[in-house]
Parts: sequence; structure tokens; C-alpha cells
Amino acid sequence: MGYRSQVVFAVRGKKEDVIPVLMTLRLKGSTAIKEALNELSASECDGILTLAGQWDSVKWYPNYEDVKALTAIFEKFKDEENEDGRSLFEGAFVRIGEDANDVETDYWGDDPYDLVSLNRTVHLEVPYGTEYPLSAVLS
Repeated sequence: MGYRSQVVFAVRGKKEDVIPVLMTLRLKGSTAIKEALNELSASECDGILTLAGQWDSVKWYPNYEDVKALTAIFEKFKDEENEDGRSLFEGAFVRIGEDANDVETDYWGDDPYDLVSLNRTVHLEVPYGTEYPLSAVLS
């Protein structure tokens, strides 16, 4: 079975900046990188292109080829800078493991915090009957 994680990645930038990076990855990247690119979705609004991917219950081990490929894509976008030395893109990476303290986050760029948010919630579901106070059971 193995240890499983939930992984989410998003990167945002001007379409004219994102496309050349994608083309470079597609032309010069490994087969695994090309396959990983196919797992991402894209959305465009007002000339801004956002790439995103979400993987549930995935074995996220650094030595796995698919993990190396996705990490290479993330890092390629993260490393791109404009003439001023500022990040060309905004990006976010979040990985949540099975253990409560196994959380990895990485945000970069000017304002990436609306791309991916991390929330921990607890859900209680009582499966049967009508709910009433405990005092009613004890009386």
C-alpha cells in the first residue's frame, strides 16, 4: 500500500511568458516531464495563464520518476526571473502526508497565496437516528 500524500501545484503568469517555458519543457524535457505536463490543466483570464495540478493519494517519493518530473516543472517556473531579478511567475506547491505534521508548502512570486490554500478540518458524522442531549439518555 505505502504512504500516500495529497499534492497540489499551481503557477500563474502572463500567457506570453508561460508559453515559452512550456515549449522549452515540451521540447527539451524528458519523457517523464512531457507526460507530467499532460497532467496539468490550464485556464486563462485577461491574458494571465494559470497552470494547475492536483494528485490525491499519491506516493510522493523524491526518487520516483513521475515525482522528479513534476518537481522539475515546478522548479523551472520558480527559477524564471525578469530583468529586475524578480520572479516571473507566482506559484504554490502544497503536499499533505498521512501524518498530521507532514505538510510541505512552497510559495513564490509577488502574491501567490490565493492560488492554493491549506485548510485542516474535522468532520463528524453521526450515522443513525435523531440527535438529542445526553441528559435525555441518562434520565
